[in-house]
Amino acid sequence: MKNVEDVYPLSPMQEGMLFDALYEPGPGAYVIQVSSKIEGDCNIPAFQHAWQEILGRYPSLRSAFVWDRVERPLQVVRKQVSLTRDQPDWRGLLEEDQEKKIKSISIKSAAAASMFLMHRRAAANSP
Repeated sequence: MKNVEDVYPLSPMQEGMLFDALYEPGPGAYVIQVSSKIEGDCNIPAFQHAWQEILGRYPSLRSAFVWDRVERPLQVVRKQVSLTRDQPDWRGLLEEDQEKKIKSISIKSAAAASMFLMHRRAAANSP
């Protein structure tokens, strides 16, 4: 547990949210995705550094739920997390094609979150 800053029991609201996510996998009401368009020059390394600083500052952004092989579901806060990034260059694409790609990524990331929950649920129920 080198990278664990803290561990908390889930609040009743968090337990309900976890139950809902496990009972009916999918994006649902608890997955919020935000995207924005940056126009003009952007200092990408400074932008990434700023987001990494935000991750370091707010424990809720470094938190995860653990529910299998524990007596009660827990919220585990990591000391550090690394920002992952994907930086496609779509400048040569029409704006409508860029929008299609953004939508595709949003759908894939929501599906990945859902598959992660289903995998974790199956693992928790296996002997």
